[in-house]
Amino acid sequence: MKAFVPFLLVLFSLSCYSQTTFTITGEVANLAESKIYLASFYGEQVQVFDSAMVMPGGMISIPWSGDRLPGYYRVILKKDHYVDLILNREDVRFRTDFDEPFDSLRIVESRENQIYYDFLQLAGKNRLKLDLLTTMIDYYPRDDAFFDQIKQQYHLAQQITERYIDSIVSEFPSLFVTRVLKAQRKPNLKAEFTPEERIKFLRANYWSLVDMTDTNLLRSTVYTNLAIDYLSLYGNRQFTQEQLEASFIEAVDVMLGHSMADETVYRFMLEYLVKGFEKYHFDKVLDHISTTYAIEEGCENENIDSEVIKRLKNYQNLSVGKPAPAVVIADTSGKLLDLQQFTNDYLLIIFWASWCPHCSELMPQLKEVYQKYRPRLEMLAISIDNDMEAYRKALKEGNYPWMNACDLKGWGSQPAIDFNIYATPTMFLLDEQKTILAKPITFRELQNELRKVFNF
Repeated sequence: MKAFVPFLLVLFSLSCYSQTTFTITGEVANLAESKIYLASFYGEQVQVFDSAMVMPGGMISIPWSGDRLPGYYRVILKKDHYVDLILNREDVRFRTDFDEPFDSLRIVESRENQIYYDFLQLAGKNRLKLDLLTTMIDYYPRDDAFFDQIKQQYHLAQQITERYIDSIVSEFPSLFVTRVLKAQRKPNLKAEFTPEERIKFLRANYWSLVDMTDTNLLRSTVYTNLAIDYLSLYGNRQFTQEQLEASFIEAVDVMLGHSMADETVYRFMLEYLVKGFEKYHFDKVLDHISTTYAIEEGCENENIDSEVIKRLKNYQNLSVGKPAPAVVIADTSGKLLDLQQFTNDYLLIIFWASWCPHCSELMPQLKEVYQKYRPRLEMLAISIDNDMEAYRKALKEGNYPWMNACDLKGWGSQPAIDFNIYATPTMFLLDEQKTILAKPITFRELQNELRKVFNF
């Protein structure tokens, strides 16, 4: 019995430790008395889990359990007005102004957040300095004696952020903010690099100092911010859509290659990239991801969006050269349409919606194509509308002469699901056997594809 009592005391002490409650206390000038919310981060996903009422004078107080994992958290004052904080088993006190919550933020208590916001301020000023020095390096005469001083300042500026990070790592190795700062390290650039050499070097070495096995950073925007920054190295305003997609495919291969060091991070990056490229309609990049990177079944991480994984798998069946999914949907008169009933040499399927501004630009242009290539080309416009009145009004005003269909199920329409429709307008050009020949994004791309198949 005596041996059992110490065991209970240890168990009780551990229980008390895990149940410790901490508090976020804030003083927000110009904040009206209302409800505020506390949310957690998973990458760029923000999920509200608690709320509190604002006290007189803009005072806020939000208790939170020490059981919560360390990471980024957001105090939402109102839509587009918020304060981002690191929570890691300590009380947090801050002051700010509702109208400018970031610029006026002052951390009164919290070692993690003092370090974090000091770093942001230091890094911001140093980034501006480096940008100016980079411009001077690129344009200042290299045979001038002053150029050596510019080089020296350039190298010193790169070391400022590095030294600050090293000092935090040395003094506070166990803090969450230390993990965040370590991921901000960048490879040092030589002043002698040309702009092209600089980009080439960064592309090759950007991820060399980032620990892609640190799953704790998934509870922050660290990996997503790094991904956006890295993709910027592959962008060019002079690129066509096709050139830009080819360039981004190179970036994707590098990023996913490094993230494979940890399965959870790999899945996270995969999902993030898929959602991002879907948003901007980069189908060739999505096709590349779906055919190049394996997606294993049975993901145990509840944060992974299973629908994204399903859509990614579907891309493998929607690439050029693959048979199109079977479609059965009712036309405007209620008659069922089946893809197999179209015996034309070519069939263009357009997914659109009455509320889509890009569709309202494209659909009238398609009349030109329809008149030019029929009857060898037929067109089927499938709307993802869920409002019959709006749909019929758009059809009447547009006076579209091709086959039109809509089941009023919106994004939940079976054809939309089968064809992985996540944005409108989306087009598929099929041959007589209903094989996918092309997935043009713009009207110009469609014209080019039609010239190819019709040998014009």
